Amino acid sequence: MTDPQSNPVSNLLDRLIPPALLALVGFVGLWALARGEVVPLAPSTAGWVGLGAGLLLGLVLDRVPGRGH
Repeated sequence: MTDPQSNPVSNLLDRLIPPALLALVGFVGLWALARGEVVPLAPSTAGWVGLGAGLLLGLVLDRVPGRGH
């Protein structure tokens, strides 16, 4: 089993991107995807929305107690 404090990627993300901001971006992305709206910010907006949703899900699952961390 690994210590979550020893994960440099997780520690870096926690310092660079506050979890609340990440959750807000992920929520807005999922809300837009559910409504079928695609904001024309980039050619691959759906990819960015998927990435945001994946990061949000990963953050939530990483914080759930009792997952072997």
